[in-house]
Amino acid sequence: MKRCPACRKVLPDDKMLLCPYDGTPLFDTVVNPDAFTDTVRSETEGSEQELDPSLEKAAQLARSMEYKQKLSALLNSEEGLRLADVEMQNMFGYLKDKVELINQKYPSLQIQFGLNSNREGVISDPNYVVIVSWQVRFINTLSDSSLQVVERKRSGPYPRESDELNRVGFDFYMDDELRLCWKERDGNRRLITEKLGEECLGRLLHLSSKTKIEDEDA
Repeated sequence: MKRCPACRKVLPDDKMLLCPYDGTPLFDTVVNPDAFTDTVRSETEGSEQELDPSLEKAAQLARSMEYKQKLSALLNSEEGLRLADVEMQNMFGYLKDKVELINQKYPSLQIQFGLNSNREGVISDPNYVVIVSWQVRFINTLSDSSLQVVERKRSGPYPRESDELNRVGFDFYMDDELRLCWKERDGNRRLITEKLGEECLGRLLHLSSKTKIEDEDA
């Protein structure tokens, strides 16, 4: 077995040379990992009890400052726009794969996915449409950019304003763990790209289920 002197993890692979968590060179350790675990637990508990409140507060402040700096850099740069475009392509890829899987298993639902542009995708069935549109105003900042998720009824080749059923806006953002995400404009939710794609597809399936219930009631 190997032991990392930095993170104090015990690793079962004797052939490992570096810690996979922090890159620190590993050392041979005791055969019984429980003995070492108990030692680590005691040392950790002792260090937690002796933690200086001022140092803890300083660490929290440093993390907060780092988050604000990285968020500002993301929202006010061409790189932020590039990353948002990459996430949109990831979402469209996710939706394409999910719709193909649904059609393989349940072709009678007639779910479709297509692109109007590299920033706008459409999920649809015979009665409803969900439009996922990334709208960008400037080329060097995310200011005034937004992701719009719009639910509509199908009414022929020319959509009417009255066909819109619901609209939700999201901003490209970063969560507290420094992960790229989408922040709901009228709420506090922050969703990673895959979760937002899942929600968009779920909105169409919810509308489809309402139609099925109405048809059965009729």
